[in-house]
Amino acid sequence: MEFVSRAAAYITPINRGDSVLAKAGGQTITARVTALPGDRVKASGGELYINGDKIGEYAMEDMDVLLEDGQYFALDSGGGGYELGKKNITAKVLFSW
Repeated sequence: MEFVSRAAAYITPINRGDSVLAKAGGQTITARVTALPGDRVKASGGELYINGDKIGEYAMEDMDVLLEDGQYFALDSGGGGYELGKKNITAKVLFSW
C-alpha cells in the first residue's frame, strides 16, 4: 500500500530517488526516478548507465538518450525502464508499507 500526493508532484521538484506514480504505456506505474533532465541514459548489453556510471543489470532494449528539460528516466520494481515527461508524473509516493 502506498500513500501518495498529487500536489507534491506539481509543487515540489522531482529528485533522483523519488518514487512516483506515472502514466506509461497506457497504464499507471510506480517507479523510482533514476535520471534527471540533462542526464545521459545508456542501456547496452543488459547494463544500465547514468552519466557513464553503471547502475546495474536490467533486461531492457539498448538505448542512448540525453534527457531534455522536463524528461526523467525511472525504473519499476520489475526492472523496466521508462522515459517520462513531467506531465506523465501524476503523484509522488510519500511512503509505502
